[in-house]
Amino acid sequence: MKSIYPDNYGMDIEWVLSNVCNYQCNYCNEDLFGGKSGQPDLDAAVRFFEYIHKEVNSSPKMLTLTGGEPTMWPKLPNFLQSLDESYYVTIATNGSRTLKYWNKIADDMNRLTHLAVSLHLEYVDIEHIIDVCKTIQDKCTITLLILADTKYWHLVEEYYNRLTESDLRVNINIKPVRDPFGMSYEYTDEQRDFISNTRYRGCKTPPPKGIPTNIIVDGEEKPFSYTREILIDNKHNFKGWNCQLGKTRLVIWHNGQVRGAMCKTANDNAYGYMYDKDIKIDIDPIKCDTDFCNCLLDIRIPKWKQDV
Repeated sequence: MKSIYPDNYGMDIEWVLSNVCNYQCNYCNEDLFGGKSGQPDLDAAVRFFEYIHKEVNSSPKMLTLTGGEPTMWPKLPNFLQSLDESYYVTIATNGSRTLKYWNKIADDMNRLTHLAVSLHLEYVDIEHIIDVCKTIQDKCTITLLILADTKYWHLVEEYYNRLTESDLRVNINIKPVRDPFGMSYEYTDEQRDFISNTRYRGCKTPPPKGIPTNIIVDGEEKPFSYTREILIDNKHNFKGWNCQLGKTRLVIWHNGQVRGAMCKTANDNAYGYMYDKDIKIDIDPIKCDTDFCNCLLDIRIPKWKQDV
């Protein structure tokens, strides 16, 4: 590969709004579930996202809220109601909150476009997830991500079959699990084939206009799911490439730090903190200094080799 671009120049923003979580998955770093961050300040968050809209990018923006478990923040409904209409929201969640809670979120936030529910096999209540999907699948798009934990591989196939037999109007993907160093778990050939080729498309709702949906690899358009193949085949080393952080991608960490991606390179070139009133987002490209690009959204940031 020599270049990767999104298919349009909307903006992907991911906010890890806390590391408060009700799960402690065996493959998860404690920095994502330890709870030391506390919860965000609502006024500061509202002010920052107004700045992004007015000063950085007024085009359509997909804001993904993750954690930790983002639904543990009591002020989440208030925050959602404060956003400019150019923001569309994805909530990355374990789906464990009650049916009453999910109904309220979906009813109060008409720009909640996507619920990405990760099925962590050592904790998930599969019947509850099915009930959640049936309750709100007419209000937003739902993607179920079955984490391919080799310790619970029998549940990967069992739950996939159970979900598809439920006739849900949702999308289902099998997501490879990575070790703490960013490398994909060692899967058998049969498991790799299952991860790469098994998916269920029960919902065909188009994404909001202006939000990237595909990537262009060396001039050839690929579906966003192709990033999973890049990851599982360990082809996600872009060290030395130019990467256009900031212009189409932002990450806010649970301590309020703002950077252009999830990687070490972005962390070393952070823009400041969302609580800083004088924060400035730099959209010039920088050279990647990270061994592996582990985040699916980071992989589709515009990037190219120097000689291209």
